[in-house]
Amino acid sequence: MSRRRLRDDLHDAFEDLSEPAHPSLAGRVRDSIAHTPPPASRVPSLAVVVAVLVSLTVVAGLLVAGHRGVVPAGTPASQAPPTPGRVATPAPSTAATAPAPVPTEAPVATLPGFSCASQAGGGAGSAGLTGVRAGQQSGYDRFVIQFDGPVPRYQVSPQSSPTFTTDPRGSAVTLTGTAGLRVTVSGVANWTSLDGPTDLQTGGPALSEARQVGDFEGVVTWGLGLAHAGCFRAYTLTGPYRLVVDVQD
Repeated sequence: MSRRRLRDDLHDAFEDLSEPAHPSLAGRVRDSIAHTPPPASRVPSLAVVVAVLVSLTVVAGLLVAGHRGVVPAGTPASQAPPTPGRVATPAPSTAATAPAPVPTEAPVATLPGFSCASQAGGGAGSAGLTGVRAGQQSGYDRFVIQFDGPVPRYQVSPQSSPTFTTDPRGSAVTLTGTAGLRVTVSGVANWTSLDGPTDLQTGGPALSEARQVGDFEGVVTWGLGLAHAGCFRAYTLTGPYRLVVDVQD
């Protein structure tokens, strides 16, 4: 087939396709359009609107519940977890506060200071002498005369030598040491029947010896031989009753 003939055939076919439609066909098309019912209304019915609103409400509720968290089944209302962003504050205690205990310990008695002058004290009554002892303490040596009642009147006087005059004999007796203290107690009820040691060799840094040097008409006297002249303090204590003489080292 030649190119010219092919071109002529294509031209004839195109003319057939572009030929106007038959008049009867156009009329049928117009009649069909005229009798076609209008499309259904696109306005949603009331039921559809209600269904959409219910769906939106359910979705919003689920979102809020998911944000706050769900309380596990069986959890008491009082133990429900706190809302995020809020700190749980513990309830104030209603228990009564116990009062502070009142101290019952008695204060420690204040001892007098040391002095180098004569010292006296005691009461006007009488008491029985029950014991004498001596010992060493931290910083001083101690001499004690114990009684069965309140301590009678006493006097403690220093002297420059350890030599004492006995009563009632009037003889001299020298104790160990370089100085002395004369301890006199008046109102001793049992002065005629004293029991116990009458000479104590202490050998302390302050008190070298303690010896009874007098017992006459209710008056009992003890001499203290001191290693060196020094200050002392004389005072009474109870439980038991006693006269205490502390001599500084």
